[in-house]
Amino acid sequence: QVQDKLFRVHRFLFQRESEFFEALFSLNSPAEQLKQGTGDDNPLVLPGVTINEFEALLDYFYYRKARSPQEYWILLLSIATRYDFDEIREHAIREISSLVPPVDPIRLVRLAFNHDVSQWLEKAYTSLCTRPHPLTPSEATKIGPAVARRIGRCRAELIMAYHDTPIARTPTENEELARKFVRKVFWPYGPST
Repeated sequence: QVQDKLFRVHRFLFQRESEFFEALFSLNSPAEQLKQGTGDDNPLVLPGVTINEFEALLDYFYYRKARSPQEYWILLLSIATRYDFDEIREHAIREISSLVPPVDPIRLVRLAFNHDVSQWLEKAYTSLCTRPHPLTPSEATKIGPAVARRIGRCRAELIMAYHDTPIARTPTENEELARKFVRKVFWPYGPST
């Protein structure tokens, strides 16, 4: 059961794909295993899961299709992270990383923090530092004051670098310079990974 909706699905898919469900079903006695989640009177309840997340997971299990690629993979990442669907999680991370157009950098920062995907942070921070406009108050609230201050510091250092050495740079050189400042400000003692 997800929220107030009952689903009838194959238990073996959950056991096969998730360490959480494998452990959950192996902890119960054989009589409880046969009873739990086998009927409308005794559903297996998944607290904190939305119907959209669960339907995305079922689409993945049964059809391997995406309705709206960005939302689909983000929903899958959410449920896969919470319920230890490790292979699905890695697949969702790869797909989100390669989306065109890419995920908005503010959303990417939030997703990275919420789902422990640190490899997205450098790219998102660099994007926020190199865009033409600074963070809005709403964006700063979404990513938190500590991150917002560091983004502001990176932007200031980039402006100073451009002012101090006003040479023509290619977009690739500009991005590499921005990455350098992002690494310096966010990870002063070592690599971001």
